[in-house]
Amino acid sequence: MAKMGTKWTLRIVLPLALLGAGLGSVGCETTEDPEMPPVPTPDLAKPKVDSGGVKEDLTVVPEIDMTIVEDDDMTVVVEADMTILPTDDIGGTDDIGGGGSDAGDGPAVMPCGNTQQSCGAPGACQDCTGNQGGQACVALKCGCNSSSDCPKGFACQANGQCDPTCAGGLACNGGCCDGANCLVGNDNGKCGGDGKACAACGGATPTCTAGACTATCVIGGMGGAACGMGFCCDAKNQCAAIGNGACGLAGGACNDCSKSANGPTCLMNGTCGCAKAADCAANQACTAGVCGAACDMNTPCNGGCCDVANKKCLAGNLQASCALGMAACGTCVANAMGTACLTINAKTFCGCKVAADCAVGFSCDAVTNVCTNKCDANNLCNGGCCSAAVNGTCQKGIEGTNKQCGNNGGLCADCTGNPNGKVCVALGNGGVCGCAAFPADCPISSTGCVNKVCNNKCDANNKCQFGCCGGNGACSNGTVAAACLITGMAACVDCTTNNAGHLCRPGAMNNNACGCDKAADCAVGFACNVVSHLCVVACNAQQACNGGCCSAAVNGQCLAGNAPTACGAANACVDCSANVGGHACINGTSCGCNKSSDCGALQACDTVKKLCTNVCTANQLCNGGCCSGGTCAVGSSNTACGGVGGACLDCKPGASATPTCTAGVCTSACGALANGVCGGGNCCSAGKCVGGKADATCGYTGACLKCGNASTGKKCLVPVNNNWSCGCTQKSECFAAAGNQAGQTCDTNSSTCTNACGYAGAAAGGCNGGCCLGGTCRPGVADNACGVSGGQCNSCLDTCNAGPKCNAQNGSCGCTIANLDGGTLSCNTANSCFVNPNAFRAGCNLATNVCCVPGIYNLKGVGNACCTGMDVNGTCTCNLNGVNAGAPANPWNCCSLSVAGNGTCQCLPNGTKTNFGLGAEPRACCSNHVGAANSFNCICATKGQTAQTAAGCCANLMFANGLCN
Repeated sequence: MAKMGTKWTLRIVLPLALLGAGLGSVGCETTEDPEMPPVPTPDLAKPKVDSGGVKEDLTVVPEIDMTIVEDDDMTVVVEADMTILPTDDIGGTDDIGGGGSDAGDGPAVMPCGNTQQSCGAPGACQDCTGNQGGQACVALKCGCNSSSDCPKGFACQANGQCDPTCAGGLACNGGCCDGANCLVGNDNGKCGGDGKACAACGGATPTCTAGACTATCVIGGMGGAACGMGFCCDAKNQCAAIGNGACGLAGGACNDCSKSANGPTCLMNGTCGCAKAADCAANQACTAGVCGAACDMNTPCNGGCCDVANKKCLAGNLQASCALGMAACGTCVANAMGTACLTINAKTFCGCKVAADCAVGFSCDAVTNVCTNKCDANNLCNGGCCSAAVNGTCQKGIEGTNKQCGNNGGLCADCTGNPNGKVCVALGNGGVCGCAAFPADCPISSTGCVNKVCNNKCDANNKCQFGCCGGNGACSNGTVAAACLITGMAACVDCTTNNAGHLCRPGAMNNNACGCDKAADCAVGFACNVVSHLCVVACNAQQACNGGCCSAAVNGQCLAGNAPTACGAANACVDCSANVGGHACINGTSCGCNKSSDCGALQACDTVKKLCTNVCTANQLCNGGCCSGGTCAVGSSNTACGGVGGACLDCKPGASATPTCTAGVCTSACGALANGVCGGGNCCSAGKCVGGKADATCGYTGACLKCGNASTGKKCLVPVNNNWSCGCTQKSECFAAAGNQAGQTCDTNSSTCTNACGYAGAAAGGCNGGCCLGGTCRPGVADNACGVSGGQCNSCLDTCNAGPKCNAQNGSCGCTIANLDGGTLSCNTANSCFVNPNAFRAGCNLATNVCCVPGIYNLKGVGNACCTGMDVNGTCTCNLNGVNAGAPANPWNCCSLSVAGNGTCQCLPNGTKTNFGLGAEPRACCSNHVGAANSFNCICATKGQTAQTAAGCCANLMFANGLCN
């Protein structure tokens, strides 16, 4: 026997047919609970007998619902965890010997699993899912252990059953409890979602949303909840604490006072405004709780000051309206501390920034910004002057001696020795150095006192007190070269540019004059006459020139000395025009050269020594000719050619396109005496070297060949060995056939044109025009040797196809004559030329010049190549009577084979001869009928016979549809 509480896993396999008749025999598979120790598997087929002989029945109580699975073999498999509990014998004893059961035994009753899905007494199991009384199995019936076992809005009562009441502090499943009943919990006054006591929403969270009090609000409460005391409803419909950023009455709309023009403070009445001036913007006042520009003595401004007269807040930074620490604006006008309204270190006061902010005679202290009478070189006075550069005091600039003078606030001036005057005269806020009387108050160089200032300029109207008036407008003592006093002249004379001399030479009684003592006292190119002390152009060996040279040792003249014919810085000039050192005057001192043209012919200039030489280099060119091996040469040789002084050129006769030296330049001249020979792929044509690869000018050197008329070929051949010559590479480069002149072909072995053809070395395609016959090129115009393609000739004499005549234009066989009357057929009339018996070729298609069979035989045409008319559906047809027979008239185009005098087709009336040399031809008759074979007469068509026109019908017959009737 299993002990109480042993847990088994049973697998019951039942045939499907036994489900309706009871369980029948049961086979059990057991699996031990992993939490329990192993126990023997009980035999459920028969009861066990304990040691006292008392039997025990096993009652199987499943813990979970059994699952019935239908297998493919119609066997039901029931799987469930089972608890095996021992019970007393229900109705009988086990007959040990008989193996039977008690008389009262019936079908087995399955116990419930004591779970939510299987709850109750055996045989009366119930599923508690969704049960109003509770969804848990409690004491074998549906009930609850907590509110979570109940439906939404129910509480678990003390009796283990669910009920909507919640008195006594019971918790609801969801929603909330109002103290008596479970509610949904979405009412603003009764809000909750955790099953606990309902809460009344208000204050900052007036609205119940999903069982919780939230800040959502509606202004005024219409259609929703309003915020409570201390809160207003903002633009996002959320309650906000009343303050400057959210101002309003409780439950009303919020306003942001930071954006209000009335002020940034939230007042007790729920409006934005101010309580004091500091609540307003700068330079505004708080009046009756509203910020604005209006002010008075009792309503101060926030910063700045109040213009009491105009009752308006001002910035307080102006001279006439300065905020000096009081509510009302003050003024700095005429303030001894300074007339500027200053704000420094957050303090506003009257002071100064510059001297002009102070009274006249005072300076501005740059440290204190207050006016003072102290001054120095950096702190100037307002007017007057400062007595010293360091630790000075402001002076009026006109009082006292002439040594304390000034009116611009700078350092005082001493007028002693001042060019404007020796005394201090009043001017502006002080004085300036000037004059009151002339000449006592002015320097000796002055010419007068004008407007209390000494005039230090001289001119014709302002005479100097002594000396003379210089060119700079200032008086001079007249003894210097730049300002020389000459008797009788008020103005000084400038001798530094005077031709008489650059000295101011003193004379008796100040009779000074411009002159010289030596050549250096004269202008360049002049000499000094030591007797007259005047500068002159005359020179000699003892009277030297100032610069340049003297043209002669006696009775000479001063020259510049830089001319090639008069060169030198010494006394005597030198002529360089024939000097071997050079023809140029170098630096005005000696003869030499600067460039090759300064030297004689075929000489070069040594630019370092500035002398001519016959040595030349790449940078030292010759004067004419050219430089050959470092020496100047004439430059007229074909191997040493040049004319501009550079390196000689080798014109390379026999190896270039410019083999001849002409006037110092290599040129293409050739063919004349002393000319060079063309070469290097160039040949001589019409006296000039040209490229030798052209067909008209062919040759690697020497005279050019003209290949256009060469019998060897028309092409200029340029082989590797430079043996350039006229020849050919293809037949088109040889003479072409023309008239009775045969063409040529190219022998590709020798690259030469020849009349021989048809052999292995001949160019492909045969002769250049004409044709090849018997190994020789022919003109191709003969009837027995016809062709223009250059290939093998055709013989037209033995061909029926096309004709026996050679067409000289295209080299094809054909015909030329079509008229049977008065002419000889050019087509072959031999019996060997036939298509079928009695059908010989006797017609010539003048359009194609090909012999053809007349259309009267109904032969098929090819395209439009039909000799007797048009090609209709591939069949040759003839032209009817009256239609043009061609130009010239061709009877083979006519159905009647006859042509009228005007060149049109005509049929022959009855009784007309039809012999065209072909025998009696019925198609020539209008009736399509002839008489006896030898009569050649057209006869009339009788009734029912065919005819071409009514003219072929017999008398009294009508012609219709090609028949006579």
